[in-house]
Amino acid sequence: MTDIVHRQQVSAILLAMKFILPLALSFTLVACSSEVYFDEHPTQPSEDALVSDRTVLVAEHTVKCGCVIDEVGHCGNYISIDGAFLPIANGKDMGLGNMEWCGQGAVSIQAAGSVQDGAFIATALDTDG
Repeated sequence: MTDIVHRQQVSAILLAMKFILPLALSFTLVACSSEVYFDEHPTQPSEDALVSDRTVLVAEHTVKCGCVIDEVGHCGNYISIDGAFLPIANGKDMGLGNMEWCGQGAVSIQAAGSVQDGAFIATALDTDG
């Protein structure tokens, strides 16, 4: 009699495992495929990362020395494109000094070029206004 009870218990356990095991595995697969991470100190992408590579048509832009831009903090020639200050990569080729606008605050110029890898490549700069 105990042998029959034992077999029924084993059958019940195997039957339960038959349904529970696939369910448990499916939870494991779902959990692994949709990983979610919570960062205690999330960081925003830099504004430079928000400006995608593209052509910039001739327009009025603000330029500043990097020493007065909080995100930069050191001298250099920077231009505002879509609200983000980007370094002017070829400033020397365009006749600019290393710190063309240092000590002048914000200056408006006419500029055209392209944004590539987070930098502005000028094709035209009119620094006379």
